[in-house]
Amino acid sequence: MAGQREQALARYRAAPTIAYERVRRAQTADAAGDWAKAYDEYRWAIEIAPALPDGYYGLGQVLSYHRDEQEGAIAAYEQAVKFGYSDGFVWSRIAHANVMAGRPTMAVQILDAHARHDSLAEAIRGQVLQAEGQPAQAIGYYLLSLQQSPNDPYVYLALGRAYQATGQIAQAVAAWQRALAVSPGFAPAVAELCQLQHCPASSP
Repeated sequence: MAGQREQALARYRAAPTIAYERVRRAQTADAAGDWAKAYDEYRWAIEIAPALPDGYYGLGQVLSYHRDEQEGAIAAYEQAVKFGYSDGFVWSRIAHANVMAGRPTMAVQILDAHARHDSLAEAIRGQVLQAEGQPAQAIGYYLLSLQQSPNDPYVYLALGRAYQATGQIAQAVAAWQRALAVSPGFAPAVAELCQLQHCPASSP
C-alpha cells in the first residue's frame, strides 16, 4: 500500500497542476462542511507539491477551526508564509490560533508586530481585552471589526456581552438581535436574549 502511494505521488509530481486541483477540491469540501475530505485533499496537495503555500494555508484553517489542533494549524500557517503566501491575513489566523491555544498575549503581540487591523484582528483584540476584564475597551475593537465585516454573528455576540458587562442592556439586546438578523436562529444569541426574557418570537 505504501509503495502504491509513492507511485501515485511520483505520477502526480510529474504534473504539479494536480496539486492545485486538490486545493480546489479541498475548498469545495470545506464550503460544503465536509472537513474530513477537505483535510485529506489539502494533505494530498502538499504531498504532491511540498512548497504549495495555498495548501498549507487551507490545511491550517481546517486544523484550527474544525479539528481544534492549534499547534498543527500554526505550523501549517508558518509553512504557508515560508513558501510565499502573500496575504498578510495569515498573521491574523496565526494570532487566532494562539488565542484558542490559550496564549492571548502572544496573539496580540503577533497582530501588533505585523500591523494587522483587519476584522479578525480587531475582534481578537476585543476578545483579549474582554477576557482581561476590560469590556468597555473591548467594545471599541468589536465595533472596528464590524465596520469591516458587518455580518459576523460571533462578533455581535461578543459585542452584546461586552455591552451587558458595562450595564448597557439595551445595546446588548440590539447587538444580539443583529446577530440573529444576519444569522437567523443563531443559538448563542437566542440564549443570551432568553436570559433577559427577550426571546425571539419563534423560540419556545
